[in-house]
Amino acid sequence: MPTELKPFPSLVEDHFETSLDLNKKLILHPSATYFMQVLGEHMTDFGIYSNDLVIIDRSLEVFNNSIIVAEYSGEMIIRKFLKSSSIFINNHNELQSSEISSIFGVVTYVISQKY
Repeated sequence: MPTELKPFPSLVEDHFETSLDLNKKLILHPSATYFMQVLGEHMTDFGIYSNDLVIIDRSLEVFNNSIIVAEYSGEMIIRKFLKSSSIFINNHNELQSSEISSIFGVVTYVISQKY
């Protein structure tokens, strides 16, 4: 089945009466939402690249295959969570859940600059 796209209304057609509010589209829980810039190429296998902007929601529950931001050795890291084995993975290594100080939140969106 081909992928379909739902277009937003044309601003020209609507005479500028409507607008696209990215806050309403991308932020579910404003008081629990944070933005971070990704540094490094450790998550490219999961479509996340250096300089991408990630939107993180701290109010969401972590589930299998969630992309999460966590604290590890005093730094914030981004990983994919595999619940069945309680490990956090990226392109290069695995961390056991016992090695993670705390989970900061769940990545809900990734914004990439393509050009």
